[in-house]
Amino acid sequence: MKGFFITATGTDVGKTVVTAALTCALRQQGFSVGVAKPAASGAVRQDDGSLRSEDASLLMAAAGLDESWRDTVNPYCLEAALAPATAAELENVTIEPSLLLERIGQIADAHDLVLVEGAGGLTTPLCEEYLICDLAKALQLPLLIVAQATLGSVNTALLTAAYAKSQGLHTAALLLNRWPAQPSVLEESTVAYMKRLTGLPVWSFLPDIPSLNMTDASLGELPRLAPAAFDMDALLAYLE
Repeated sequence: MKGFFITATGTDVGKTVVTAALTCALRQQGFSVGVAKPAASGAVRQDDGSLRSEDASLLMAAAGLDESWRDTVNPYCLEAALAPATAAELENVTIEPSLLLERIGQIADAHDLVLVEGAGGLTTPLCEEYLICDLAKALQLPLLIVAQATLGSVNTALLTAAYAKSQGLHTAALLLNRWPAQPSVLEESTVAYMKRLTGLPVWSFLPDIPSLNMTDASLGELPRLAPAAFDMDALLAYLE
């Protein structure tokens, strides 16, 4: 299996947008890219009563995958905006790690690369004692940690990287999201400390993209802006 496992320093940091952007950038380099959102909570109830994850929809749009892939990309779609383990318990759903691995394997087999987006951070519970980091360990994919250069983010980036290392996970790089057009001393110093203290490179400085619409999975300017936001030389060299 070739690709990356995308995690973040916390919730609402922008894992889905960054994963979609990375998908677009890699596809423009000629790769077929599969995406996976193994468990998604906070899904939206449709008119027909079904649930649909906006995160999964955006990733599928970025990867060019049609609806026939939805149950493979997103095996567990939960309505409550809670950790997957809690949402599943409330909704009488049993999350089976073996099913997650099976579906991700199917995606990987059909594409050059697979990008797996976790839920929350590495310690988010998927079911009982099984955490997001346990899924990452089972897949043996290198990690990409999504962060923002905001006040306090050095702490969360360093803790995430340290925890990943303690669990035997290999982190390839940090990915910065919502990078301002004119970074101040806060952003510049934050990135400098992140790099120095984690020992990790930064592979993206993705700007905020107002034209992107999660509700209808509209990518807006994302495909055009994504390639310039990533260090494609570093990415491609890593994938060789």
